[in-house]
Amino acid sequence: MKLTQVAFSTNQYIAEEHTKKQIYLHHTAGSADPFAVFKVWENNPEKIATCVTIGGKPTKTAKWMDGEVVQGYSSKHWAYHLGLKEYTFHNFKLQYIT
Repeated sequence: MKLTQVAFSTNQYIAEEHTKKQIYLHHTAGSADPFAVFKVWENNPEKIATCVTIGGKPTKTAKWMDGEVVQGYSSKHWAYHLGLKEYTFHNFKLQYIT
């Protein structure tokens, strides 16, 4: 599998290594462009991201391929998902998995 790396600021994710126990697949409705998704996240102060995005059906002038996997940071690290913070899990007594 080809993995395309993209520059992504280290202040947009938490560069701590954690053992992963689950995987989440997330559909971003805003864009089929996997590079544009990372650009949007660059302007998000809340560290909401995923380590990879997958390109959707490209337009005629697109610079990505359908199914292209783009990585912004190592899967060893993590970011928040859907805007949920750790305290949300504690408040609702939910299991917190990073």
